Amino acid sequence: MKIISHLRQIAGRSIGNCLCCIVVLLCAQIVQAEYPDSSEYPLRNKYIRSELTVEQGLPDNVVNAIAQTENGLLWIGTGTGLASFDGVAFHPLRLKLEGSASAGAVNALLRASNGDLWVGTDAGATVLPKASQDHIDPGTLKLLRTAAGVSEDAQIIFEARNRDILVGGKHGLYLYSGKVLVPVLENVYVNRISQAADGHLYIVTSDGLIEVAGKNRIPATVTAKQLGVQPDQVFEVHQGSDGTVWYGTHAGIRRQSNGLVSSLTPSHVGNTATNHIYEDPQGHIWVGTGIGLYLVTGDRLENLDTLDLPRSIYVTESGDVWLGTNGNGLWHYKPRAIRVYTRKDGLPNDQPMALLARPDGQLFVGSNCGFSIFDGKRFRKYFEKDGLTNTCVWSLAQDSKDNVWIGTYGGGLFKFTNGHFTQFSKADGLPDTVVTKILVAHDDSLWIATPNGVSHMQGKKFHNYGRAEGLSSDHVLDIHEDKADTIWIASPQGIDHLVKERFQRLDLTLATGDGSPSRFVEDGRSNLYIAGARYGLSRLVNGQLKTIFDNLNVNGMIELPDSQLWCSSRYGIYRLPVESITKRLTSPESPLDYRWINTSDGLLSSQTSVGSPNIVRTADGKVWVATVKGLAELDVTKWPKATQNPIIFIPGITIEGIDVPVGQSLTLSPGAHRTEITMAAVDLDAPDTIRMQYRLEGVDSRWQNTTASRAAVYTTIPPGTHRFLVRSTNSDGVWGKSDFAYDVQQQAFLYERLWFRLLLVGMALFAISALYLFRVNILVNQARLVLEERMRERERIARDLHDTFFQGIQGLLLRFNTGTTHLRQDEPARAIFEEALQQSDGVMLEGRELVLDLRSPTRDTYDLSEALAEVALSLRKLGNVTFRSICNGSIQALHPIVFEEAYRIGKEALTNGFRHAEASEMETEINFDRNEFRLRIRDNGIGLDRTTLGDGFREGHWGLPGMRERAAKIGGRLEIWSRTGLGTEIELRIPASVAYRLRPQIVRSRLAAFLRLG
Repeated sequence: MKIISHLRQIAGRSIGNCLCCIVVLLCAQIVQAEYPDSSEYPLRNKYIRSELTVEQGLPDNVVNAIAQTENGLLWIGTGTGLASFDGVAFHPLRLKLEGSASAGAVNALLRASNGDLWVGTDAGATVLPKASQDHIDPGTLKLLRTAAGVSEDAQIIFEARNRDILVGGKHGLYLYSGKVLVPVLENVYVNRISQAADGHLYIVTSDGLIEVAGKNRIPATVTAKQLGVQPDQVFEVHQGSDGTVWYGTHAGIRRQSNGLVSSLTPSHVGNTATNHIYEDPQGHIWVGTGIGLYLVTGDRLENLDTLDLPRSIYVTESGDVWLGTNGNGLWHYKPRAIRVYTRKDGLPNDQPMALLARPDGQLFVGSNCGFSIFDGKRFRKYFEKDGLTNTCVWSLAQDSKDNVWIGTYGGGLFKFTNGHFTQFSKADGLPDTVVTKILVAHDDSLWIATPNGVSHMQGKKFHNYGRAEGLSSDHVLDIHEDKADTIWIASPQGIDHLVKERFQRLDLTLATGDGSPSRFVEDGRSNLYIAGARYGLSRLVNGQLKTIFDNLNVNGMIELPDSQLWCSSRYGIYRLPVESITKRLTSPESPLDYRWINTSDGLLSSQTSVGSPNIVRTADGKVWVATVKGLAELDVTKWPKATQNPIIFIPGITIEGIDVPVGQSLTLSPGAHRTEITMAAVDLDAPDTIRMQYRLEGVDSRWQNTTASRAAVYTTIPPGTHRFLVRSTNSDGVWGKSDFAYDVQQQAFLYERLWFRLLLVGMALFAISALYLFRVNILVNQARLVLEERMRERERIARDLHDTFFQGIQGLLLRFNTGTTHLRQDEPARAIFEEALQQSDGVMLEGRELVLDLRSPTRDTYDLSEALAEVALSLRKLGNVTFRSICNGSIQALHPIVFEEAYRIGKEALTNGFRHAEASEMETEINFDRNEFRLRIRDNGIGLDRTTLGDGFREGHWGLPGMRERAAKIGGRLEIWSRTGLGTEIELRIPASVAYRLRPQIVRSRLAAFLRLG
């Protein structure tokens, strides 16, 4: 702040502004030549350039500024706007700044120390907060104005070490106060700001270079005159991390070190106008000039690319160079991880076929046009004139005596020893002149694959095997000897193995694919891998093939000491950790870790050759691969390694083609929508290696692979909140351990909501309950009508008996009694008549009791327990029996008929118990349950025999049948349990709807019980 507070005093002046045979014939014409040392490798060859323009989504081909935020996104300021780049796609951000119709061009970008991104535009400056850089709402951005309220353009934004933010433009220099831009320098064009190690500020203006220390403007350490230019021809000043001060001027790049100013070579470059100086994270100085982009190496400038005045430079932590051009878009320079040797480097031609790594570090290369030896610097070539009469080399091998064996296409087999070639052909016993694979067995004998069978060479003798010896096919594609000394053969018909001098076909279970096996490889744990169009990449496990990688057409495989499988294929080179393979086999749902290496890494072609072997590892640890466009060298010891997993986020969402804010979650209105969710996994260095998968819980049953667009499209999402999960690999192909989650809520229509469905269920249950109760009420009323009708009928009969029959009988008896009185006392008949009258009194009494039984009981409470207790009391004279009465539940009033019949059943049971059971204890238990009425009578007497219990009655006795009949009359059920010597139990069960007088609380209890059951 002390420096800034005195800058106002410094303002000065105002602004100024082929077929193999043909190949063999062609190879014969090649003349031996000397090639430059392969170690001479220009800078431009160490990078792979790709160009990104408006065709790839860049807003404009003029790129003014480049910055990278903490989430990994690269931000590009162009002539018409701002965009972020995730390594695969551009995501334009339309800046709608308050108080400005259009932000115009983006001139400057700054990632502040707090993570915010500052954007300088033609309309002023704005800030993109760190927390929302992956889902920014442009409507929330504010334009920063000067204190005077005049909108200013922002050409340069700089953060000092004390975290002050300075904004420079056409009208001066401004300091951000926390709310507004406060003018510091006015009426001067500020286009560059930098800070020295001692805190001095270098401010490049239209009036020249201003250097400020503390409160004072100080004389420039180096004047424009010393630099050989006019004051307004100094374009940039930068002090490097080593203390060297670099000046970009109209006359070129200048360097001040130890008080001396010097230029760089070559002079035509060093003296070309330089407008950009950039120090990368590794401390390298990059220079943008009028004739291209250069890297300072010692006292020299090495050219990376030729172009006119780069507008911006940015270098990532991994060394990737991003260059903003003046109309040619954004250029990306990726460090080449692979060096490819071609004919220009000394190979016989651009298509090597087979490779052999020697223990001494030499690399033998077999090509379509010859055989060569690479010693690390040069290729030494051999042709027909050297004794290799057929130079179409397809396979190489070396035995324990350092003899190199060469298989050719049409020339048979050659042995190369001490610079001399010895040929073996059909005349010597080979089955064919085409040799596609040579295997040196553990006993140092040779197994040779041909299209006409396999030959075993021991010494100079050949033992040939074909279909007659058990081979599935004579066309042999590969031979392998495992650690158990078993010979394996791959052919178009399958896999064979040698058992006692005869080949046997291996019956394999394989679920997918077709085609033929083409390659074998065995890892350090004796796991045998089989590759081919049919098998992809599979491992042989207990006689069964387990698929690891579908559709991986492998041409060759090796295992490195770090337990990584390197596979050459038709589509590139793949690196697979054995640990991940094992995990995939035990858990098929586990994603496979692998790194795909292709043209973006430096290969001239992703397709590898079909020779054998076409991938080897030399003594220095490098991996070499033969491709159809050169010999690829991969220094795996220096292979770039991923330091972290890419950051995953959702850059955009569209619903029915309309962009919607991403926010923290997504809410969809009721109904079906076409919802497209775009995903991003930010990796600028190796975006082609990033693989992504997604899954919407409740919709996707398993993980889905993303397409090139990295968008997930859904048309039907069920109501509710679902987690949208995304996972990705890093640039090494290793899947991250945690998933990115984003909530998607699909609102429901009224009829889809839970409370509405519960309401419908409740209404349905209520309707069913009402119907049930209605039906029960009908049945109860019907039962009551029957009972009441029976009651009225009994009362009518009792009334008729009392009023007519009994009265008539009574009259007859009175007349009979009157007649008897007229007889003499000594009349014999008188005694008979008087005895008859006494008997008639008993009959009349019994008749009256029967009439009373036909009428309703006189008990007001219908207390069955009390009534049965009275019966038991009257029966005690029949025996010494202990009687107990139990009543459970809330006592309910019984229907009169039910009461009467239950009373009669209970009375009969008690009478039988007292008279016949020989019991010492008897008990009645009455249960007034909610759903039924139960009466139990138990005794501990002699019980009933099986015959009586089975028949339901005893001959000459009708008590048991009578009780059952009475129970059936009132809709009840009578059950009897008894065993000889263990007593008897009689239970009467009557439904509550029949037994009880109907009351409101009974109805409610029934409804509650029904709902509980539902």
